[in-house]
Amino acid sequence: MVNFTAQQGLAEANRKEADPIMPLTLARVGEKNRIVRISGRDQTRRHLANLGLVEGQAVTVVSKLSGNMIVQVKDSRLALDREMTGRIWIEREE
Repeated sequence: MVNFTAQQGLAEANRKEADPIMPLTLARVGEKNRIVRISGRDQTRRHLANLGLVEGQAVTVVSKLSGNMIVQVKDSRLALDREMTGRIWIEREE
């Protein structure tokens, strides 16, 4: 059984505040992130899900150029425009 203390709870809360969610457009190259939310119409979310971009999935930015990105998802690299990356909300992974 794991003991969960108030101090651990406070430390977890502070970590969450330090790493707020942000759009993928703000991620740095080489930084490991986790998708927490995907916004947009059902058709857009379904398209991104078919590409492997779903909540809980790890994603790493490989390169950025003029707002467009190449991201690593599982064993694939995907090219996404600024509009699509703005719909994907992430948090940093430790």
